[in-house]
Amino acid sequence: MKLLQSKLVAFFLLVFLSFILVSLGKAVYRKYQINQEIEKIKTDIARLEGENEKLLDMVEYLKTNEFLEKEAREKLNMSKDGEKIIAIPFFEEKKKEPEKLKNISQEKTTEPKKNMANYQLWWNYFFGEEKVMGKKSES
Repeated sequence: MKLLQSKLVAFFLLVFLSFILVSLGKAVYRKYQINQEIEKIKTDIARLEGENEKLLDMVEYLKTNEFLEKEAREKLNMSKDGEKIIAIPFFEEKKKEPEKLKNISQEKTTEPKKNMANYQLWWNYFFGEEKVMGKKSES
């Protein structure tokens, strides 16, 4: 009877210890996840505080007379008394197309010949101006 009881007790003790170890493992893993999330939130807080600081600096700059004067000059074309404004026209340079591109663009814009049959137009589209079924295509 003692042998039976000792094996039964040992079995329940093993099950109990297994349950404790699994619970402990889950708790450790959950704590690790929470610490990871805390670190992520701390980095987000630091990033947002930096952005907030930049925005506060921008607000302070926007309140200065220097900014107001600059905006008045640029957007409202205002000037101080005694200043002369010189307007320099802005010319956009046209880019020169290479000769190959000019030729290609001219070729594509040419109208198809109206007096050609549809099959001849398709033939010319795929194979260029060549003989079409015994006939020479018109130029």
